[in-house]
Order: sequence, then C-alpha cells, then structure tokens
Amino acid sequence: MQYAGKDACAECHDDKTEELSSGMHANLSCETCHGPGMKHYDNPDVTNIIKPSERAFCGICHSFNPTRKDKIAQIDLSEHNVDNKCIECHNPHNPWE
Repeated sequence: MQYAGKDACAECHDDKTEELSSGMHANLSCETCHGPGMKHYDNPDVTNIIKPSERAFCGICHSFNPTRKDKIAQIDLSEHNVDNKCIECHNPHNPWE
C-alpha cells in the first residue's frame, strides 16, 4: 500500500483537517497534493511527504483551461501575481480565508 487516506492524515493533523473541511479543497484527499502518505503514516518522524510550494504545482489544476472554468478557479499564471508563490497569498488548505 502507498496511500494512507484522509482519515489517517487526520489522526495527527486534525488542525489541517479542520481548516480544509470548510475550504475550496475540502473534497480533495490530502494525498492529491501531498503524494502517497503511507510511509509518512508509518514513520512520521521522517519527512517523506511532499509539501508543494511552486506556482506550477497549483497551476496543474488552476491554470486557465476553458473546459473546467465553471468548476475550478482558473488563473493565467503568466499574469496573476507573477512575482509570488501562490502560498504567499493563499492558504492551500483554505484558499479564500
């Protein structure tokens, strides 16, 4: 097994789970952004979980794509706040807070 599941993450990260529950990303699994978490779940002392911070990562879902404009907030990465990382302005667990 590689994936631990959202409930496993909540065992230690209840603060992030609470924060996520009311945000735009509430329906996503933690592992959608943080990658497979079973190794981290089995040994949380080892930093073996992805903590994405680059604009391109957020752009995977959020860069403009007309087929999903009504479902997912879309931005033009080449124009929107280009000198900052997304996480400098947006909390990924609750982006509009």
